[in-house]
Amino acid sequence: MPPLDADAGNVLPKEVFPLDLIAFRTAIEALDEAIIITSPELNEPGPRILYVNPAFTRMTGYTPHEVFGLTPRLLQGPLTDRAEIHRLKADLAAKGRFFGEAVNYRKDGSTYMVEWLITALHDSAGRIAQWVAVQRDVTQRHQNEATNAHLAAVVEALADAVVSFSLDGTILSWNPAAEKIFGYTAEEAVGSSVTILLPFDRAQELEACFAQARQGETVRFEAVRRRRDATLFDAGITLTPIRNATGRVVGFSGFARDITEVKRAAEHQKLLINELNHRVKNTLATVQSIATQTLRNTSSPEQARGDIDGRLIALSRAHDVLTRENWDGANLHDIVAQAVEPYSSRGESRLHVNGPDVRLSPRTALALAMALQELATNAVKYGALANEVGEILITWSIDQVEFGKRFQLRWEEKGGPVVTPPTRRGFGSRLIERSLGQDLDGEVTLEFASGGLVCVIDATLFL
Repeated sequence: MPPLDADAGNVLPKEVFPLDLIAFRTAIEALDEAIIITSPELNEPGPRILYVNPAFTRMTGYTPHEVFGLTPRLLQGPLTDRAEIHRLKADLAAKGRFFGEAVNYRKDGSTYMVEWLITALHDSAGRIAQWVAVQRDVTQRHQNEATNAHLAAVVEALADAVVSFSLDGTILSWNPAAEKIFGYTAEEAVGSSVTILLPFDRAQELEACFAQARQGETVRFEAVRRRRDATLFDAGITLTPIRNATGRVVGFSGFARDITEVKRAAEHQKLLINELNHRVKNTLATVQSIATQTLRNTSSPEQARGDIDGRLIALSRAHDVLTRENWDGANLHDIVAQAVEPYSSRGESRLHVNGPDVRLSPRTALALAMALQELATNAVKYGALANEVGEILITWSIDQVEFGKRFQLRWEEKGGPVVTPPTRRGFGSRLIERSLGQDLDGEVTLEFASGGLVCVIDATLFL
């Protein structure tokens, strides 16, 4: 190999770079792509490096003096695709040309992705005199492609519709979620105006949002959108400007989510909160009434405490039934069972319950629970449950009437002590006769027959 001129940098003697190609040499030394010129051998030990331009040094970290006379294999390592190297040799031998990509190694051991273009230089006799390789670092491009592929995969997997638009509102891209939410396929949507997604009477709605986005703002809002089948739904939308390399807004990216169920759930939650507030107030009013009326009609604190406890327990039991049903109502069998359960003794059959399945509204269920508690308490003190042989029959039936349904519940006591009509009405009697009648929009009758108390409730069935 001819001696190197230490002061000439990358300049090779004329045997490698003839003087009449000085202008060409100057040009390739100004390139950003690395240029490598090697000897023509392909067999082992392989071609030798005869020339590298300054871009090669910037790309690999090797100076010309470190690589002259060596094989380009010094750029290869464990991550270099061996099959690609075999293809390189085969193409050069068969075609005198190769184009491909491979992982190369810098002097410091770091890797970069390179795009190779290798071609042969022939002498006057047509023989290959040298190989010229142009090497471009495409690491950033591959990283960008990998990032874009990752982002594309994320967009494809999103449950939100992701749609891009041009400045005039033409749809440019359409992910699978957009197809699912709006009903249009990508083939149908791409190239169409974004107005196909708007209700017919709101075609100009997006203009104000586009105007904000053109100024570089991200716009978030809720709006009604239209599906392919013309059905409408509530959507949560984010509109983001898309910028080019100079920062100019060239389009928009839109994210849309069907929030119909979310809004419905929020409205339902608001309704539940209002209903809870209403029920708490009613419950407190009921407790206040129980306390006031009980204290007014009892002769001692001990009796008052027992009566109040019993009535509050009845209220609590009814609440338990309704809570299990999410306060949508309750089955009459469950309400009756909860009311009489404290008075049912194992091994006895003194309480007889019979009637069809009836679904009660929360209001009706609470009113009946309180009434049954009063009847059961009275039966323990003075009626059928005051001795060891008395029995209670609780039956009900449903009748279809012109404007809905009515039900009749009958509480009948037998075998207890002889009943005498009370001289005055206590709170329990008033609760059953007046309050229950009002709550149920019906009639309540109490018959103090000698054989036992009979209570008949005839009321509208509220569902």
